Amino acid sequence: MYWFTLLGLSLTTLALLNSISGTVSKNQHLARQKRTINADYHFQRWPDRNNILYYLDNSYSAAEKALIRQAAQLVQTQAQNCITFVEVAASDSRFKVKVTAYNASTTVEDQFCFAYPGKVTAFAARNEQHTIFTHGPYGCLGKPDSLTMLMKFWTILSGRRNEHQRGDRDQYITVDRGALEFPTAYRLYTSNDASWGFYPYDYCSITHNQPSDYAKAGQIAFTVKSGPPAIPRLSQLSQTDCQLIASIYGCPTQNCPTQDCLAARNQASGITTAPTTTPSPTTTPSPTTTPSPTTTVDPCSKATFCNVAPDESSHLLGPIQQFQTYLLFSGSCVAEYVMDYTTEKFKLQTQPQSIATYFPAPGGPSLLPPVTFAYMSLDASGAFFELHMENQKASSSLACPTDPSISTRAATCPTPATDFQAVDVSVATSATSLFNLGDGQTYHLVVDESGSNIELRDSTFATIYQITNNFLTGQTKIAKVTAIQVVRDGKSVNPDMLAVFGTGTDGITPYVGFIVGMPLDAAPNVPLFPITWVGEPELLKSGLQGC
Repeated sequence: MYWFTLLGLSLTTLALLNSISGTVSKNQHLARQKRTINADYHFQRWPDRNNILYYLDNSYSAAEKALIRQAAQLVQTQAQNCITFVEVAASDSRFKVKVTAYNASTTVEDQFCFAYPGKVTAFAARNEQHTIFTHGPYGCLGKPDSLTMLMKFWTILSGRRNEHQRGDRDQYITVDRGALEFPTAYRLYTSNDASWGFYPYDYCSITHNQPSDYAKAGQIAFTVKSGPPAIPRLSQLSQTDCQLIASIYGCPTQNCPTQDCLAARNQASGITTAPTTTPSPTTTPSPTTTPSPTTTVDPCSKATFCNVAPDESSHLLGPIQQFQTYLLFSGSCVAEYVMDYTTEKFKLQTQPQSIATYFPAPGGPSLLPPVTFAYMSLDASGAFFELHMENQKASSSLACPTDPSISTRAATCPTPATDFQAVDVSVATSATSLFNLGDGQTYHLVVDESGSNIELRDSTFATIYQITNNFLTGQTKIAKVTAIQVVRDGKSVNPDMLAVFGTGTDGITPYVGFIVGMPLDAAPNVPLFPITWVGEPELLKSGLQGC
């Protein structure tokens, strides 16, 4: 195992940071960093990669909280869900990360943003460690590229170290020490700090500084020795970032998407064709000319849904509407999709959007993503269906009435999210709703906590009527179900189906399959069989048109 050699303090100005545990001197702080990896094991990978817990300081505005959550979700998604950041309450007794703008020893905002690279075992007695997201000239909030900056520190928190401090960096960039405002920001790692020989130097790493970072006013901290002079500024993990996180936590590195870093460098440098000569360092553009990340990378792109198994699926309009629109949830994003019976595949109906913008205020922005449990219920009048969405781990729940007269963006969310949980995540992880015309009751099919069987429950989820046995038998692709969706043809030409989304044996590769023959009329006394898979599930990007 070599994961621990990748860990180390974040690449901000370490000598200028006070220790979270108190007023430790700058020299002590640096000395601790140098000996931690090989001697004290001060920083370790998170013991449960699927539960890296954090909470947000209440001093942040609602917009800042949403941006911080979005950054965490993007890192998680772009790391192919190898890690999962889970927001919890400040009162949670488990070890967690406090995200704050304040140093532990003062009420004045810290000068710099920083994150410890992994879990700080020395803070076990405190039951939390700090990650600092602050404002000001050297902060990471209130900037045009704040999303990218926040993503950098979430990446560091996972255990990835800064690229521009690796021990061989002087072969690739030239640091002008006379131009540095804070020289320790470019301190070289030693072999006691990190290993850097596993992958080539990565100009596209989200951890790589920009040339103007920590430089004196009007000066440049470093220049690139060869090739395009600019460092790409993207809200996107590089292929190497993804691979290093995968290596730390034992996830398949081959799942990380390929990247043309040279093309990204050319674009950032304004070069349309590959240069034939090494650019002069004096041609290094100001970081202000770097393309805005918001116009380069869409945080809710189709790739979010094509390459990652969804967290949940739901009806938009209710289970008995003639023409069905469905919602697919992934991280902080949502997309509408429909069944295309001519191709027998799903089709994305709209461009994916963030949950906070797709669902209107005041409710939409107040829901904490991701949505891990969604279901329908009749409203108080019994005339219309309401869409219920929950983040089970955060106990954040939102109810949105839907308008059956329209087939897109039909939800209204007139009230903010509440602290509620219909079903604990330890019991069930996904739901799809059914309406029984015979007794006029709503029922729910839910995925059990193992992700391997389906239960039929009543409208309140309190009573289990039926449960499958060996639900995944009959196919070989899906090892764990992440979401299910009842699919019905409003014209009654095609058979009712249960769509099953899930991951393969590696826990990452996404698939979608279909089941026919399973009774979907929600009769409580009818067993949930036979279960007949329609061939083998296929890769999600193949089964979802628009990918």
